[in-house]
Amino acid sequence: MRLSRPLLLFFVLFSIPYLAQQNRKITGTVTYISSQNFYVRFENTKNISVGDTVYASETGTITGRITYLSSQSAACSYVLKLGVELNQQVYVLNEKIDDASGTTDQKVEMNEDFFTTGSGASLKKINARDNFDLSGRVSVRSFTNYTSSISHAQNQYWRYSLSLRGKNIGTGKLDFQSSATYGYRAETWKNSNNIWNNLKVYDFFFSYQPAVSLKFQVGRIRNQNLYSLSTFDGLLFEYAFHNFTAGTFVGSHPDWQNMGVNINLLQYGAFLSREDSLGGAAISNNLSITNQTNNGKTDRRFFYFLHRTRLKDFAFSLSSEFDLYQVELNTAKSVLTPTSIYASALYRFNKKLSFDFSYDARKTIYYFESFKSVLDSILDSRMRQGVRLGAYYQWSRTLSIGVNGGFAKQDGDIHPSFNAGTSVSVTEISKLNLSFNADVTYLQSNFLDGFAYGIKFNKNFLSDYLNVGFGLRRVDYLFARNTSDGIAQNIVNVDLRWQLQRLLYFNLVYEFVSEKRVTANRIFFGLSQAF
Repeated sequence: MRLSRPLLLFFVLFSIPYLAQQNRKITGTVTYISSQNFYVRFENTKNISVGDTVYASETGTITGRITYLSSQSAACSYVLKLGVELNQQVYVLNEKIDDASGTTDQKVEMNEDFFTTGSGASLKKINARDNFDLSGRVSVRSFTNYTSSISHAQNQYWRYSLSLRGKNIGTGKLDFQSSATYGYRAETWKNSNNIWNNLKVYDFFFSYQPAVSLKFQVGRIRNQNLYSLSTFDGLLFEYAFHNFTAGTFVGSHPDWQNMGVNINLLQYGAFLSREDSLGGAAISNNLSITNQTNNGKTDRRFFYFLHRTRLKDFAFSLSSEFDLYQVELNTAKSVLTPTSIYASALYRFNKKLSFDFSYDARKTIYYFESFKSVLDSILDSRMRQGVRLGAYYQWSRTLSIGVNGGFAKQDGDIHPSFNAGTSVSVTEISKLNLSFNADVTYLQSNFLDGFAYGIKFNKNFLSDYLNVGFGLRRVDYLFARNTSDGIAQNIVNVDLRWQLQRLLYFNLVYEFVSEKRVTANRIFFGLSQAF
């Protein structure tokens, strides 16, 4: 049968006995995002180095590399730009472990929580829970755009966010998690008659764990064993045994238009995951099967597979999605049709040189909310899909150089798309506590053809609690080949990040964009308090 080899490979991956060691994980929070960098706040950075790779905690996906360090913060360049969000939890893997004397031990520490699942996916020793713990973050952000265009002279968008996580509720076996935003345009505030048009609840659920191997969840659930589903409203049960975690769920998909509750979108399914190690490699495999309905009729049935491998100097991940159900000429039938695939790899040749590769054949990503301009959205879409290659070289303690390139041929394209770029980062100029970054990107596609290049300076003040940045950027694209019409933009950017108190952060960004027929002034303001 055609499925025999994939199924054989799948069961082999899940049945290998493993014993090994894993790397230490240093976690942090994304506190600010710009077009060129994102910034992560750590408890301290003494065991982190420039050039270290940054991973998303939820998926283990490589998101960036550290280009500049202060005592508690890190500036990171993008590897996977679409995977980075404000307040997102990320981590850095590092072999440096401090002992009581303050020396560094290069021995790799065993860490059973290498693949964080947030759902008790592996059996661990759990200490008695005797203290209620509540943590979270509340923030307010505003984006204002003033343009000289008559049709879009001014608009302002406000967004309020709240995330909560409660542990050890009651007897200590109950946890709670929630994250939500409320956003609106100032000019349409009075006309908003549906709360779901403005309120976006990303998760809101309780987890009850009566035993180390059992867990129940109820509410708007986000479970990391269900990577392809995002959130859903319903019930979930999971059971952990040996290195496996098996589970089943039933509920409804959020409404496609506004993320509200829609009981007509019933869905149910099951998942199986395994986490192991082989020699020096940490390995994770996950499989889920989902049946989605619309008004009681099956709308889609698919399975999703995710594999991740991590060694000391090599990381690899592969995800794929296959449709199992199709209707043709009013007749339902079972199929096996690939609909999505994504693969990425990172190889660190030595302490100075590393290479990365990715292949992206996922469907187009649609956002409920985005502060990106139309041009940035087009560029991100074109540069995300296809094959991408990159190299990164840490020339010295303060100087690093990166190059990257990509190639894609999508359905309907007359010509393939090609992009290439390079960047240079200097993390410390003399003793001025000043950093510098310059980059150039070339894109050739069916819609745009041209260059974008820019420079950015950053300087820390007040013992690294205040960071000020200044950047200049030029975008010069033609809309199509062999035409003289296009986009020419000159962009000035000034940003400020200030840690007012231990967990209180203030962000302010001003951007001036000048085009041939119109100018724009963009102001981003943000204030967030963690607790």
